[in-house]
Amino acid sequence: MWTLDISDREGPTYLAVADAYADAIERGDLPAGTRLPPQRDLARQLGVTVGTISRAYALMNKRELVSGEVGRGTFVRGTWQNAPKVDFTSDGSPTRALDLACFRAPVSSANAIISDAAIQAIGQTGLHPLHKYPPAVGFPSHRSDGAQWLTRYGLEVTGDRVLICAGAQIALNVALNAFLRRKRVLGESITYAGLRAMCAIHEIELHGLQIDEYGLVPEALDRACAAGISGTLVVQPTLHNPTTASMPLERRQEIARLAIKHDLLVIEDDTAGGMLTDRPPPIASMAPDHTIYITSLSKCLSPALRLGYMVAPKRHIDRLERILHTLSLGASPLVSDIMSVLLATGAAEKIVAMNLKETMQRQAILTETLKSNRLHSHPGAFFSWLPLPSPWRAHEFVAAALREGVNVTDGDNFLADRRQHLSAVRISVEGAPTHETLRRGVSVLARLMEDEPEAWVAVV
Repeated sequence: MWTLDISDREGPTYLAVADAYADAIERGDLPAGTRLPPQRDLARQLGVTVGTISRAYALMNKRELVSGEVGRGTFVRGTWQNAPKVDFTSDGSPTRALDLACFRAPVSSANAIISDAAIQAIGQTGLHPLHKYPPAVGFPSHRSDGAQWLTRYGLEVTGDRVLICAGAQIALNVALNAFLRRKRVLGESITYAGLRAMCAIHEIELHGLQIDEYGLVPEALDRACAAGISGTLVVQPTLHNPTTASMPLERRQEIARLAIKHDLLVIEDDTAGGMLTDRPPPIASMAPDHTIYITSLSKCLSPALRLGYMVAPKRHIDRLERILHTLSLGASPLVSDIMSVLLATGAAEKIVAMNLKETMQRQAILTETLKSNRLHSHPGAFFSWLPLPSPWRAHEFVAAALREGVNVTDGDNFLADRRQHLSAVRISVEGAPTHETLRRGVSVLARLMEDEPEAWVAVV
């Protein structure tokens, strides 16, 4: 039986109460039709005013989580009727699919902090006009905020080199459209699935280069360029998605040297490593005239804040601005206003610290439960990479896991060369609503690794 507990939640009490109920409803702990306690009773239980609880209930009603009926009380809305609880039966199988394939922000109590910042930002919107499109690259104050944020990653730039985008996905799309050479992109042989999808949409050849435990191999890049296989290079030096590899300083320096030697344009995707500051500086700091640097707030603060930062050489700003205007007409200044408040109050760093702490705990659970020396993981990554034992193939393992109620990502989704196949899967540690649910879900994966695929049925 679920019990309200807001002891570990940040922010105003009414927001903490509303968020706690929202999480419980999402998990299925409070199914449709559940009656919430009378406001006076809950206020007495928490030692707060009835007004505080009334405000929480009003917010839940506004979010369409609950509905009030005069004379009867407040009930969980029926829209959640088809979302049963993620739980496990006596034999250990989930009652519905547990999503360990996609990312979600790990700390729901950050909602209260971001909500407070949004309220403050709304009161300050007179600073920027709301009756017309914003500049395609963002307002100067927001670009300066971006430059300030990027110092945490070891990148020192002025605001006039920062372009505001509605997320890293938009930034990557803009950069690819602006600087395609011979309709070819160089990248890691195992790379970000979003890059592979973009190349397919634009009919761009994605040429995969060799990687190892530290990411892209410089010698492979040098050989490709010497052989005339050139193009824009897209690379992930920190927490490579999906393998979690991170380049040491020397390798970053070598990639920068090769970019200058071969006059390559490097698109440095630093999205997955957003929570980390204890790492070598970006390639963009070593080859600033040859690098477009991209990051966002999605993986470190919240995916609801669709805000990305792109840093480019000054000679490329005008071209990027034209493409950015064509593709998106600029990002919403309201989101950047929220980030301004989060930066000014120190709340942004607080949320990152909360998310990092939770992610580290979840990675520890994954490592402890899986007990596999095959696992590639990092304490600050929202995902891990799991090469599978023979005779498993990725699509067979994904199907077997899904039959047992656990969803993971087929490694083939990350291959630059679609003709190849991988025996590996990516596991997202953020998808489980609780630590115990994560532990039980990973136990299913551990058990499958000890088994073998179902035998093929003979066809006569």
